[in-house]
Amino acid sequence: MKTIYIILISILFVSCGAKNIHKMSGDKRIETGIESRKYQDNDNEYYAIVLGEHGDEGEARRLSVVNASIEFATKAEAMVNSAVKQDASQSINNKVGQLDIEAKRTIITKAATNNMTLVEDALYYNEDQRIYKYRAVYKLDIEKIVKTLGGN
Repeated sequence: MKTIYIILISILFVSCGAKNIHKMSGDKRIETGIESRKYQDNDNEYYAIVLGEHGDEGEARRLSVVNASIEFATKAEAMVNSAVKQDASQSINNKVGQLDIEAKRTIITKAATNNMTLVEDALYYNEDQRIYKYRAVYKLDIEKIVKTLGGN
């Protein structure tokens, strides 16, 4: 009997427009210009989706690069582990495998700054605030990390 009530309530809920709950509550969808679902980290490549805001366009772009380096630094442990897995000679494990997390972050930040690739970007300008907003997606290939760290 409980199951029948649950099914009836579910049907009633769905048929009453529950699909438009955001519309009913007055929420407005914001388009960011970048589809984050396309940029999921895996063992071969890592992504950073960042925003740089500043009154100067060049400074906004520079801030996005800085923010990407910081984002990659937070993923240092996973990135080093991926690099160690891909290094057949295990030279990376010998070099950085035993380092503490801060040392690994420093290495990844240096590698990210030199090797990250811009994948997608969008520039916005707010005239009221006179601020440029630069949204960007950067990618870092583990293969480049392996080469930077001296693996084969």
